[in-house]
Amino acid sequence: MVLMKGIIYARQSKKEHEENSYSIPGQIDDMTKIAQARNIELPNEPITDPATRGKKIHRPGIDKLIREYIDDEEKKVDCILTTDIDRLGRNKTETFYFIGILSEVNVNIITRSRDYNIAKNPDDFIMAAIECRDAEKEGMQIGSRTQSGKRARFKDGLWVQGFIPEGYDKKVEWFDDGKKKKVRICKNITMVSIITDLYTTFKNKRKYENTKQQLGVRYQQTFNKVLTISSLKRILQDPVYIGKPCYKTEIRCAPELAIINEDLFNEVQGIIGRFKKSHDSKEEKQDAFKDVSKLYGIGFALRTFPEYVVHCICGGHMVVHDRSITKGVGVSRYVCPNHNCNKSKTIPTGAQIENYKNLNLLSCPYCRETEFFEFCKVENSNEYIYKCRHCGGSFKSPVDPNRFLRSVVGKNQVINPLLDTFT
Repeated sequence: MVLMKGIIYARQSKKEHEENSYSIPGQIDDMTKIAQARNIELPNEPITDPATRGKKIHRPGIDKLIREYIDDEEKKVDCILTTDIDRLGRNKTETFYFIGILSEVNVNIITRSRDYNIAKNPDDFIMAAIECRDAEKEGMQIGSRTQSGKRARFKDGLWVQGFIPEGYDKKVEWFDDGKKKKVRICKNITMVSIITDLYTTFKNKRKYENTKQQLGVRYQQTFNKVLTISSLKRILQDPVYIGKPCYKTEIRCAPELAIINEDLFNEVQGIIGRFKKSHDSKEEKQDAFKDVSKLYGIGFALRTFPEYVVHCICGGHMVVHDRSITKGVGVSRYVCPNHNCNKSKTIPTGAQIENYKNLNLLSCPYCRETEFFEFCKVENSNEYIYKCRHCGGSFKSPVDPNRFLRSVVGKNQVINPLLDTFT
């Protein structure tokens, strides 16, 4: 007599997959035998998550389990068979939430060690929660032990990084058990010159792109891969090239690995440091420019940030040529004064103007300049007289000059041109 209908769930971590341990077929075989012994029907194929970490509950297998066998009434199962609770996940919060979903739809969990009747037995629910916590704690301890082991091997002169830096070769030895590898690196004399040239060229050119253009072909011929800006940055900042490889916070002195001298390395770091400082400053300025543009329009932002210069793709500074109205907003057309380039562009573009639609900007009815006015209050009235500081035109409007106040009040504003002299 069939008592329950179940489905098997199996997960193998990436490390287990690499070590060919705790295999998914083995897990399925174990749980199939338990189902047969317990007279549990298995009408559906097992759900698996191969080479998947258990840190996050949202995995293809779990998502399929919820979508097709828990939320769907026609395919509902009575239990999930898995070897251990930690197969479901190692994150106590997310896995506990998943177990809570199972309890609401009366789906139990069966492992090799015990049954969790989480729908009806509060003690089982609590026990499953404790197992989730222990699984996460164990995962953290495994990670800590792994990092500790890597640090110890690194101090002993072994290479524990996942990649071999350009200019070095990998030497593989074996521990006495014949199972674990000892990985070391050594200089490849034939490749040392290109690394030295990269540092020297960057020191002289002081630009990533110029260094890449000058040495890209030779780099590709030497290392059989394309030199990218990111790979160039990594090479120029890796202390292994001065014989001081590092892993996390550990630094080891290995003069036999040195390719360049420390003076050259430190000089390159100084150049890169100035790049970073300048880049951070530009990002802060650009962020402020974007914020002001959103609140008051591009014209106001350009006046507020006079040091902000519109650049052409050729590298030159563009200048204002004329103005036009695009989608009801005044825009400036910039041209490049370089006769060999003569590129032009409008700021803002029509697409950018779409982003201003809900910002409730105040604009001049004559030239469409935004937020660039002198104003005064009309006596015994709720209206204001505005004078555009760009074209000189005047108009009357009930719109409050306080940008933030009127954004709260709403957009029910009426702008009436007033041709009288501004007073």
